[in-house]
Amino acid sequence: FCADMERMPADDVLGQSALLWRMVYRVVHATVERFPSVIVLRHEDLSRDPQTGYARAFESLGLAYTAKIQETIRTSSSSENPAELSRQKVHSVKLDSRANLDNWKKRLTADEISRIRKMTEDVSHLFYPDW
Repeated sequence: FCADMERMPADDVLGQSALLWRMVYRVVHATVERFPSVIVLRHEDLSRDPQTGYARAFESLGLAYTAKIQETIRTSSSSENPAELSRQKVHSVKLDSRANLDNWKKRLTADEISRIRKMTEDVSHLFYPDW
């Protein structure tokens, strides 16, 4: 990754982001291989079905998935929440989690998406086999 970092232009935010993603998820994958008990939760899976995803996570960690926690997750991810956060509420934690899944498709061009996929393909298949 050092050579990739050195070649990356300082003003290439998209390239830097893709490279950082590759680096982080390569380490995550290596960690899971070395320590199989490590649990990896994909944002997309939690966003599609927050209650089930968090229930499984809590169970696997031996934690109580209480009614209060369930309610917090429900209100934080409800379809009644906005699909995107406004610039005035960037620290809000209430968002329509399912609707949020596709926000990146509105922000990136087809060429940018293609570039990101190409830059991350050596690692992305480990977490997104159907990509």
